[in-house]
Amino acid sequence: MLNNLKWQTSEQRQNISNVILLYKIQNNLVWVDYHHLTPTRNLNYLVPYSRTQYHSNSFFPRSIRLWNGLPVSLQASPSIGILILGSCILSTSSKSTLFLAHLSTTCSW
Repeated sequence: MLNNLKWQTSEQRQNISNVILLYKIQNNLVWVDYHHLTPTRNLNYLVPYSRTQYHSNSFFPRSIRLWNGLPVSLQASPSIGILILGSCILSTSSKSTLFLAHLSTTCSW
């Protein structure tokens, strides 16, 4: 049914929302204390070490893994609108990494 309606799964919507929130945090559009995040030379972040699966699936580790999987063109987008539009053509695999989907995929919002 999701394929017929071209809707995104709840996991896909959550992943896109997490990436958008991380973009907002990085660009100071929302204030969150993120001094503990370690940026690398490029636009990626180091994924914090997690001793438990619970922490590994929490916001920052999960969102950073998704963020690091984005193409650099989306990471460096000058506006959130471009990031949202680009995220509309992204899909997730079972391992929660982002990859480009077919260009015929549409956004439901």
